[in-house]
Amino acid sequence: MAKPEIAEFNSYIRRQLEGRLSPNIPLDIYHWLSHENYGLQVSDLFCYGIFKNHERGDSEWRDIFADKVRYDEIFL
Repeated sequence: MAKPEIAEFNSYIRRQLEGRLSPNIPLDIYHWLSHENYGLQVSDLFCYGIFKNHERGDSEWRDIFADKVRYDEIFL
C-alpha cells in the first residue's frame, strides 16, 4: 500500500474501533508482513475463520472459538 492508502486505511479502522473501545485502551496500528510476524499469522488465521462464517456459511471454526470473539460485526 502507498502512504496515502495507509493513512486512509488507518483512519477508517480508527473511526470504526474508537467508539467500541474504552478510552483507556491504546489503539496503535502497525503494518507488518505476515511472513515476518508469527502473531500476525495467528491473527490472519483467526480472521479467516470469521470470514468463512460470514461469507461461506461455514461456522465450524467460529463455533470452536465463539467464547473468544468479542465483536463479530460487518462494517459497511
